[in-house]
Amino acid sequence: MTAAADVPPVPPYLSMRGVNKWFGKFQALRGIDLDIPPSSFVCFLGPSGCGKSTLLRAIAGLDRQDEGSIFQAGRDISQLPPGQRDFGIVFQSYALFPNLSVAENVGYGLVNRRVPKAERQRIVEELLSVVGLAGSGGKFPSQLSGGQQQRVALARALAVEPGLLLLDEPLSALDARVRLRLRAEIRDLQRRLGITTIMVTHDQDEALTMADVIVVMSDGCIEQIGSPQDIYTRPASLFVADFVGVMTAVSGEILSPGQVRCGSQVFAAETGGLRGPVEIRIRPEALHLAETHDSPVNRIDGTIATVTFHGPSLQLELDCGLARDVPLRLDVGQHYQQGRNLTPGAPMGVIVPPAALHLFPAG
Repeated sequence: MTAAADVPPVPPYLSMRGVNKWFGKFQALRGIDLDIPPSSFVCFLGPSGCGKSTLLRAIAGLDRQDEGSIFQAGRDISQLPPGQRDFGIVFQSYALFPNLSVAENVGYGLVNRRVPKAERQRIVEELLSVVGLAGSGGKFPSQLSGGQQQRVALARALAVEPGLLLLDEPLSALDARVRLRLRAEIRDLQRRLGITTIMVTHDQDEALTMADVIVVMSDGCIEQIGSPQDIYTRPASLFVADFVGVMTAVSGEILSPGQVRCGSQVFAAETGGLRGPVEIRIRPEALHLAETHDSPVNRIDGTIATVTFHGPSLQLELDCGLARDVPLRLDVGQHYQQGRNLTPGAPMGVIVPPAALHLFPAG
């Protein structure tokens, strides 16, 4: 019997090495190296202009890279035109043919592949059922809602049974309720089909709730690759810390290994090999209100400046000398609210666990 440690790693389904792309003098992609596991759901996450859509289009061959290689299932697709690559794609704009019925839109790629009519009809009906549009084949796109049209676009992308599904901000044009519903539907469908999927998004909640792997991008580069939990709890750079989630942002200075000063406060912290000036980021939900039995280590006392109601939680801002004009933000759940005076002007003590302090080199 072979030991588990001797089992060879599964090769990546999609692999990119040294991918660069220029538009004139502007470099949109800078030395991208990335491996995507088979059957995974990967999100390219970043602000507008970071290169995430350009990278997706390079994978599809729609905007071919200027340098570097791309391999899909072991095949070099670096220079292949889109028609010779194995993918289905869904755009933000749906891109449905308005003069074709829903069934004709879904089956469009099958017609080009000369799939017999009876087989084509079977596949179309099956896919419309899968995406929740059974019986809608005779309708036209103008008769459907935005969410329904995006389901049709998804069914069309899947009709040719691609090895790779590409989603270019497919939910951004939809209203909030429809977007939340389609998030769950797309994720469930991807799991059932086991199709390797890459989705471009600037919405961090979308990436955190849907992805197996998140690729955070900035200025044409990859900042961090990891699971949603890794990206959120262990940001690898100041950019990732500021882009993903909400943080209190302050500056500080390492006093000694394991100790950092911030304003008038000195904290025990995980300083690693950092020295001198640092940037500090603190997640509101990582803090908790001080109890009488708590150790004084990393305790901050101050005054509540603002209170914002968020249903199951309150967001508080505490004036505490952490930094000039920078209140400490914390989220307080319902179980912490009972019997406490959580109103502006009330005194408040907060514990900042060492692991809640994310430190990065200054400058």
